[in-house]
Amino acid sequence: MLDWRMSATAADLLGGEVLDELDYPLLLASSTLVLLWRNRAAAQLPQGALPLHWRDGQLEADAAMDHGPLVRAVVAAIRQGRRSLLTLRAGEPAEADVAVVPLRSASTADAALLICPKPHVCPDLTLDCYARRRKLTSGETRVLRGLCQGLTPDDIARDHGVAMSTVRTQIGSLRAKTGTKDLRALTRKIATLPPLVTALGMAAWPLRA
Repeated sequence: MLDWRMSATAADLLGGEVLDELDYPLLLASSTLVLLWRNRAAAQLPQGALPLHWRDGQLEADAAMDHGPLVRAVVAAIRQGRRSLLTLRAGEPAEADVAVVPLRSASTADAALLICPKPHVCPDLTLDCYARRRKLTSGETRVLRGLCQGLTPDDIARDHGVAMSTVRTQIGSLRAKTGTKDLRALTRKIATLPPLVTALGMAAWPLRA
């Protein structure tokens, strides 16, 4: 039976390349909200993409009223091992849930992991790979991307300057090529695809405030 506890080697791997392959923005913060580390997904986001930001290495909630709850959640994770889910305001979208998770490694005794929502249902690279595997045309791929972004067929037709009948035809082809009758089922399927991080910037990301 496998022991659930990680070896030092496994922990080292998770602290580096493995966490950089996840498309959820991950932040490591101290009890005083000093930003200790962030993974590649977080580093690629512009300021304002998350409901919190960092300035001079210090983590802050965008909304002043959320800063106190953020501090308390991080301190509770570090000192009491308590997990929590915070709803933070401001930014885009207007609200976002952030998970605050305790870390039990001796090397991270004064740190908590913040798991932020990913900015897109499915990253472009993952969707493009799926589209190639299903032999989707460029037009069908654009329609699928729009559906995953929550756009209606009318929105997609207007945004791309094509007739509604063209979009309906492409949606019909999408159903046939993916073996999915329900569009909601298709977008749920895309949302659960494993992430593929772009090969660009595979070098280590320095911490930049």
